[in-house]
Amino acid sequence: MTCNAYKLIIFGFISTIGSSVFSFACAFHILKNTENSYLYSIYLTLIVITTILSTPISGVFIDSVNNKRLILYSQLSSVAALIIFSLLYDDNVYM
Repeated sequence: MTCNAYKLIIFGFISTIGSSVFSFACAFHILKNTENSYLYSIYLTLIVITTILSTPISGVFIDSVNNKRLILYSQLSSVAALIIFSLLYDDNVYM
């Protein structure tokens, strides 16, 4: 494998871990603030359903665009969403 392939694998691994931790943190935030396991399970179910439904659509889209730009823009949008989320809910970060 080339150096670029290793970088891509490591980048994908880190991105997947970050997304998973964020999803779990959101679910835990819902559970902690509402103390309702029903809402917690609905949130987790919606994540799974969204992933299942969006995978075929995103596969077709990925094949039609430049992969480098797609990776760059998707990561930038993820970082922007995390920054906006942290600015809106910064009062509960350490509690």
